[in-house]
Amino acid sequence: MRKELNHYLLPYGWKIPGFCLVLAGIILTIFYIRTDFRVTIPVFAIFSYYMEMKFMAIFKTNFADELILLSFVGGFFMLVFSKDRRWKPDLDLLKGPALFKALFFNSILMLFSILFIYGQGFFAVMVFNLFSTYILYLIFYHRMKIREMKAEGKRSDQ
Repeated sequence: MRKELNHYLLPYGWKIPGFCLVLAGIILTIFYIRTDFRVTIPVFAIFSYYMEMKFMAIFKTNFADELILLSFVGGFFMLVFSKDRRWKPDLDLLKGPALFKALFFNSILMLFSILFIYGQGFFAVMVFNLFSTYILYLIFYHRMKIREMKAEGKRSDQ
C-alpha cells in the first residue's frame, strides 16, 4: 500500500512561520552586513578549528552567522515540506521533477563555482549552497504548479 506524499508533509500552517524565518534571515543578513551584528554566547562544539583545534569543547563565539543560517535553512525547510493550501494528488506528481531540476541546476552552479570562483567568494557560494536547492525547488515547483493550473483551466473551458 503506497502512502501519498502529502501524508508525510507538515500541515499548511507551517508555511507562515517558514516565511517569517526566511524574512528574518534576510533582515538579519542585511543587519549583519551593515552593522557587524554580534551575538556572543557559549556554544558546545563537537569539532572546531579556528585558531586552534578543539574537540568536544564549550567556548564563547559570535553566534550571529549561525542564527542567520538557521533562520534560512529552517524557514526554507518549512516552506518546502509543508502541504499546499488546496492539495490535489496531481500536485504530488510535480514535486519529483521540481526536485530533480533543482538538484540539476544547483549541481551546475557548484561545478561553475568550483572552476571559476576562489577564496572568500567560494566560501560565500558554499554558504549560499546550504539553501540554494530549496530556493530552486520552490521556483520550479511553483512555476510547474501555475502551468498545471492554467492547463487545467483550459481543459475545463473546453
